[in-house]
Amino acid sequence: MQRFVPLIDEVVSEDEFIKCLSAEFGSSSPLKPDAQLVEDLQFDSLDMVNLIVYIEEVSGVTHIADAEIYPVIRTVRDAYLYLLDLKGEDPDEPEH
Repeated sequence: MQRFVPLIDEVVSEDEFIKCLSAEFGSSSPLKPDAQLVEDLQFDSLDMVNLIVYIEEVSGVTHIADAEIYPVIRTVRDAYLYLLDLKGEDPDEPEH
């Protein structure tokens, strides 16, 4: 299976990130930013590990600790904001 991993510079908006995440996890319906990963999307521990690996690949940051990410990422939007934080970007700045 070929993984779809966009270059980090291509992920410029929350919508684009959500599209990439949908493609990565094979979601048959569009993901919503406020969707709870465990409760709404039925993510299990393996899915969360895969999400961590995906964020590592996209951000270029390696070795994100599970204990660091689990309490922070509860929703699709949380995953996007975490990625922005890794990049050192402010989510409130207007896009170019």
